[in-house]
Amino acid sequence: MPYRRLPKTDASRLRALLAAVQQADTREIDELAFSSRHIHPLRIMHQNLDLAKSQQEQTWNQLVRQNKSYQKKIQKTRIYLTHFIQVINMCIAREEFSPKDRSYYDLGPSEARVPSLLTEEDLLSWGKIVIDGENSRIHAGGAPVMTPTIGKVKAWYEQFKEAYHSQKTVQKSNKRFNEKIKLLRGNADALILEVWNEIEASFSNLPDNQKRKECTSYGLVYAFRKSEKRINPPEVL
Repeated sequence: MPYRRLPKTDASRLRALLAAVQQADTREIDELAFSSRHIHPLRIMHQNLDLAKSQQEQTWNQLVRQNKSYQKKIQKTRIYLTHFIQVINMCIAREEFSPKDRSYYDLGPSEARVPSLLTEEDLLSWGKIVIDGENSRIHAGGAPVMTPTIGKVKAWYEQFKEAYHSQKTVQKSNKRFNEKIKLLRGNADALILEVWNEIEASFSNLPDNQKRKECTSYGLVYAFRKSEKRINPPEVL
């Protein structure tokens, strides 16, 4: 015997909800195979799930579109910051700058290393430190680093920072819609189950093939088990 298969995806949930709504729109209330009290909840659930799914997809697609440009800005910012700190260290090694100048960049006098720039948060933090430190050193009378200039470092840093905040904003929106959809799924599944039970009960006096045919017109889905031979499949899709 074919078994009833409840929706497992958002697309199948939307189809199930829409099929029931369409039946309510085309039939008289006393002809419906489910209670009229479900009509408004079905309509609202379909609208809410469809909207949340659309918003989720839009924010995800935006993240994907922005990611290539964002990764380039991360890479460039990391390169410029790394090169700038390396040049500072080389200037100190050549005795053009004093080891004490490292203090402008939150580094110890003997700390001849490039700090960790692996994460986006590292880049945000150290980018500000380096830019502010170089400006303070120049203001105190120090010669500016020329290759690369702090202006070039800052240009890439500002692009990265703007892209970072944009990505985080979209990520938060996408997460919010994901959580909303999770809640809607549970409510939609409960509503569909209740409505489908009522529909099957309404046609319970009919022969099995006829019952399934009537139920499928309301959006119910039936499937054969792998071990079962399909008989009249068009009636049980």
